[in-house]
Amino acid sequence: MKFEVTQSEYFYSRMLEIVGQADRFPSEQIPKLRQVFEEVLKELTADEPQYFPSAFNRLTFVIDRDRLPQRLQTNIHAFRKLANKVVHESINATEEDYTRSLKWLAEFIAYYSTVAIPDELQRRYSGRATDVVPAPVTAPERLLQARGVILSIGEVKHASNSEGVYCTLFCRLEKPANLDAISIMLWDSWAEFGTYAWKYATIHVTNLEKVPDKDILYRTTADSFVILEPDFLIDATDIANCFVGDDPNPNVHLFGKFTSSTTTSAMIAGNIVNAMFDDLMKDPHTELDTAFRRAARQNALPIALINSEDPRRTIQGLYDRAAEQYPVIQKVASSFTGKAVQLEPSFLSEKYGLQGRLDCLIEHNESGRKDIIELKSGSPPDLRRVIAIDGQLIPAGVWANNYAQAVCYNLLLKSAYGDRRGSTSILYSRDAGRPLRDVASTPAAERAVIRLRNRLTALEHELAYGDGSVLDNLSTVRFGPRAKYQELDLAECERVLRELQPYERKYFTSYVAFVSRELMMAKVGDGDTREGNRGFSALWREPLKDKQKGFTALAPLRFIETSKKGSDPSNQKTVCIFERQDGDSLATVFRDGDIVVLYPYARDGNAAPLRGQLLKGNIRKLSKDRIEVQLRSREPHDDFFRRYENWVIEPDFLESSFDGLYRSLYDFCRAQPEKRALLLGLREPRFGPRPDFAPNYVTEKQRQLLRQALSARDYFLLQGPPGTGKTSRMLRAMVHYLYDQPEEVIVLLAFTNRAVEEICKAVQEVCGDFLVLGSGSGEKFRDNRLNTFSESHNIPETVQRIKNARIVVSTVSSFLNNQQLVELKQFTTAIVDEASQLLDPHLVGPLSKIDRFILIGDEKQLPAVVTQNPERTRISDPDLERLGVKDLRTSFFERLLEACKTRGWSQAFGTLTEQGRMHEAIQEFPSRRFYGGKLQPLDEWQRQTDALFVPSPTSRIEQLLASSRLIFIDSPRERGSKVHEKEAKIVCDLLETIHDVYQRLQKEWDPNRTVGVITPYRAQIAEIRSKLSNHPKLSSIMDDIMVDTVERYQGSERDIIIVSFATNHRHQLANLQSLSADKTVDRKLNVTLTRARERLILIGCSEVLCYSPYYKALIEHVRANGRYVKWKTPEVSRVAPDV
Repeated sequence: MKFEVTQSEYFYSRMLEIVGQADRFPSEQIPKLRQVFEEVLKELTADEPQYFPSAFNRLTFVIDRDRLPQRLQTNIHAFRKLANKVVHESINATEEDYTRSLKWLAEFIAYYSTVAIPDELQRRYSGRATDVVPAPVTAPERLLQARGVILSIGEVKHASNSEGVYCTLFCRLEKPANLDAISIMLWDSWAEFGTYAWKYATIHVTNLEKVPDKDILYRTTADSFVILEPDFLIDATDIANCFVGDDPNPNVHLFGKFTSSTTTSAMIAGNIVNAMFDDLMKDPHTELDTAFRRAARQNALPIALINSEDPRRTIQGLYDRAAEQYPVIQKVASSFTGKAVQLEPSFLSEKYGLQGRLDCLIEHNESGRKDIIELKSGSPPDLRRVIAIDGQLIPAGVWANNYAQAVCYNLLLKSAYGDRRGSTSILYSRDAGRPLRDVASTPAAERAVIRLRNRLTALEHELAYGDGSVLDNLSTVRFGPRAKYQELDLAECERVLRELQPYERKYFTSYVAFVSRELMMAKVGDGDTREGNRGFSALWREPLKDKQKGFTALAPLRFIETSKKGSDPSNQKTVCIFERQDGDSLATVFRDGDIVVLYPYARDGNAAPLRGQLLKGNIRKLSKDRIEVQLRSREPHDDFFRRYENWVIEPDFLESSFDGLYRSLYDFCRAQPEKRALLLGLREPRFGPRPDFAPNYVTEKQRQLLRQALSARDYFLLQGPPGTGKTSRMLRAMVHYLYDQPEEVIVLLAFTNRAVEEICKAVQEVCGDFLVLGSGSGEKFRDNRLNTFSESHNIPETVQRIKNARIVVSTVSSFLNNQQLVELKQFTTAIVDEASQLLDPHLVGPLSKIDRFILIGDEKQLPAVVTQNPERTRISDPDLERLGVKDLRTSFFERLLEACKTRGWSQAFGTLTEQGRMHEAIQEFPSRRFYGGKLQPLDEWQRQTDALFVPSPTSRIEQLLASSRLIFIDSPRERGSKVHEKEAKIVCDLLETIHDVYQRLQKEWDPNRTVGVITPYRAQIAEIRSKLSNHPKLSSIMDDIMVDTVERYQGSERDIIIVSFATNHRHQLANLQSLSADKTVDRKLNVTLTRARERLILIGCSEVLCYSPYYKALIEHVRANGRYVKWKTPEVSRVAPDV
C-alpha cells in the first residue's frame, strides 16, 4: 500500500515538528518519534480486520504482509528497540541515537510514500546516521522468558525417535530484544497449542532450551509454560467453572455467556455465608445475628425472587443454613487473630495470563508468609477424594474445580511475590470435623490449568473472529461433559437457536462476534498509546509517566485516612481519602463515579501493579487536592495503606458489563417470533387512541408529539435535537401521564449515570416515589436508591418496596445486571433516554420482555462508543442488509428509525423542533445544515440582542466579543500535532476578558454554567491548562472552567463556549469528524456547536479546516452571519485584531 499525499505530508511534518525543538534532549525526542511510529503503523493497518494489541504486533504484521526489504526491517526494529529502552528503561539516549532514529523512521515512511523525504529533514541526519550493521548473535542455550508473535504454525506430529508429540511454531520475538526470531518445538501436553492458536497471535513461553546444533530452534522443557495472548487475562473462577467432575470443558464457559443460573436458596445461602466469612475474618467476635442481618440485606432482591409472598419463610431457611456454618467459620477465623487479614484482594498476572480475586489473604508480617483461604459453602467431598490430572492421580480431598481455582491463585501469588511462602486452603464451612483442607499445587496441575486457560482464550478469539460455527457447540450432542443441573438449560438453548430464522441466526451471530471483539479491545487495546484505545492491559504495558501525561493515571497520591459512609452503621462502605500530589489540578480523564483500581508504588519507587494486590472501587469525590475512593470489597487496615508512601489510581474494567450484552442477545432469541420481528423492524408497530393530555409545561407542538408517543402499543421513536427538552419536558410529561394510569409499571433507562440523574430530576417534578438501581456517583437521589433502602430496612420491607415501586430508574448496564427485577416485576412501558448511544445488544434483550417502549435520542449527535476497527463492523450480508443492519456500530434507535422511514410507518416517529438552549444566532447553522432548517427558538430571550458585552475603548477583545454571538478566530498554522500553542494563548486571553467583565458587572461565575472550553485532543487540554495554571488572574479559578473533549461535553451546556480545534494538518480531519452513515452530518461538530447558550467562539486554522465541507460551510456561515477574525499579530490580548 501507499500513503496518500496528505498522509505522507502529515507524518513528515510531525517529524519536522520534533526536529524543530532543538533545545530538547535526545531522550525527550525519541519517545515523540515513537509516537509518530505508532501512528504510521496504525495507518498501515487501518483496513485490516484483526486486532493488534501492540505496536510490535502491528509491525510484525506489516513486515510479513508487505515483505519489507531486509535493510528496512533491520533499521526499523533497531529504532523500535531503542525507543522502548528510552521509554521503559529510561536510558540516556545520545545524539547519534537520535539522528539514526530520524533516518530509520523517515525511510520507513518513505517506503510507503509517493512524497520524497523533505530536504529539511534529510539534512538533519544526512552524513551523520548510518544503517544498522547486524552483529553476530549467539543464541543462548536457555531462554527463561520469550514473548513474540506467531508467524507460522506446524502440524502436530509424532516424533520419530520417541513416543512424544510436538508442534513447531515460528515466532518473531519482542523479548528478549537481542534475538530476532526463533522456532519453538512445543512438546507433549503443549503440542495441542498448535490446534487452536492462530497466525499473528501473541505468545509467551518460559524455560526453553536450545536444540543442539540448531541456531534458532528451541524446545519446551518440563518446566515450561506456554501462554496464548498473555495480556488477555482469564479469571481463575472462569477456569474453575469449566470443570465437570475431573473433566475440564471450555464449552461450559461459552454456555455461561448466554445463560445465568436460576436463583436458588442454596445460591443465596452461599452469598450470605461468604459475607459472614468477611465479617468474622475481620472480627471473630461478630455475632451471628449481626452478620446474618447485614449479609441478608445485601441479597434482598434474590430473596424476593424466591418467595415474594412470604419472604420471612425464606429468611428463616437461610438463617438456619448460616447458623449451621457460623461456628465453623468463627473457629477458623479465631485462629488467625492478630494476623493481617486482607479480604477479597485482587491479583493480575501477565506472566500467566490470569486474574483473580481471593476470598482471603493472611499475611504473617514477622515471617513473610502469605496464606490463602478460599471459602466453599457447598457440600464437602470425602477427605480421600483423588483428582486425575494429566494422567496423574492427586490425593486432594477437594473438588476438582476448587482445586483448579486454588492452583490459579497459587500462580497469581507466585507471579506477584516471586518465591511466595505460605499455604493454600479450601474452607468447607459445612464440614465441622475437617473444614480447612490444604491444596498442594503440582507442576502438572499448573500446566493443566494454563492449557485450559489457553483454550478459553482461543474460544474467545474464535467467537470474535470466527465464522460463528463455535456456537454449534451449544447442543446436547457436541457440548461435552456437563452437570445435571445444566441439562434442561442446554436443551432449551439448543432449541432456541435451532428455531431461529436464518436471518435471525445471522443477526445473533454477528452481534455476538461484535461484542466479543469489543471485549478483546477492552482487555488488550489497539496498541495506540496516545489517543487510541489503550485497553486494560495498559495498566502494566505502559509506563506510568506516559499515562500521567495522557491524564489516565493519578499519581502520586498520599494516603490520609479511611472513613465510613452509609446510614446503617453495621453495613457502611469504606472510603479511602488521598491527597493529590500530581500538581495538575483537575486535568484528568477521571470523573466522580468512575470505576478505578488502586495500587501502591513498590519499595524501589516504581509503580508496580503486578507486584502485589490491587484494590478496586469507584471515585466518590474528586477535587483539585483530594480524592475519595469507595472500595468495593472490605477494607484493609489503615496500616496496610501506611506501608506505602505513594499510591496510583488508574481506570478499571468490568467484564460483567459484557456479560449483560451476551445475555441480552440470547434473551432476544428466546422472545416470541412476533416480538423478534418487531425489534428487527419487520413488523409495523401498532397504535391506539391518542390520550387527551396537555400539561402546562409543554407547548402545543410538543403536546402533539406527546400524545402520538403515548398512543403507541408497541413503540415510538422521538428524535430530540439539542436543547429541545426531550428529558426536562417530554420524558417528564410521559411519566406524568403514565403514573396516573394505575396499571402502568415503568422503567426509565439511560446510558450514563449523568443522564440517570437528569431523568431523576425530571421525574421528581411529577412523582417523588421512584426507585433507582445502582450506586450512582454521589449523594444525589440517595434516598431513592434500592441499595440505600435495603441497608436501613428489613427484607420484608425491602421486598414490599420493590413490589410497590411503579417507576424504576437505571442505567442500561445496571438493568442488564439486575434482570432478577424483570422476573419479579412485569414492566408495561420502558422509556429509554440517550437511545442513540445504545446498540442492539444493549436493548433487544430487556425490551423483548416489556410490553412497549419509547426511545428518545438523536442519531445526529454523538454515536455509541465502539473501539474496534470499522472494517469489522460493516455488514455485506443481503439478509442482514434487508433488516437494515449495515454497520454494527449503528444504534438500535437509528436502525429502527431508518426501518420506519423506509417502510412509511410515519406514525411511529417524530421530531422535536423547538429548542430552548441556544440563541438563534448560534442555532442557525446546525439547524440549517443538520436538521433541515426545522429548529426554532422556544423562548423570547433567544432572539434578544446582547447586553453582556459592550464595545470598550480599552479592550479590543471585549469589542470583538460585543460584535457578535458567533465568532471564528482564524489561527495560524503550526507544526504541532494535536497541540496549538497560539490557540491556547487565545483561549486564555478570551477567558481573562470574560472574567474581567463578569467581575465588573458583579455577575455570578458559575462553574457549571458560565463558560467552558472544548478541544478534541488531550494534548491541547494539557496545553490550555498549563497556560491557565501560569496565568496571574486565571490560575485561581482554573478549576471552575471545564476544559475537555466534546465527548465529555455531550449532555452539558454553558453560556459561553470556546472551541480550540488545534488541527494543523489535513490528515487530522478524519479523526476530528464523526460522520453519519449517509455522510450528511458531522455528529461531533453538531454537538460541539450546540453546547453554547449565548455565545460561541471558534478558534481554528481555516486553511486546514476548509478541506472538510462541513467546516468550510461553517466558516462561510460565520463570515456571512457572525464575526470572522484572522489573527496575524504575535500577541492577542489587548491588541486590535485584523478585521
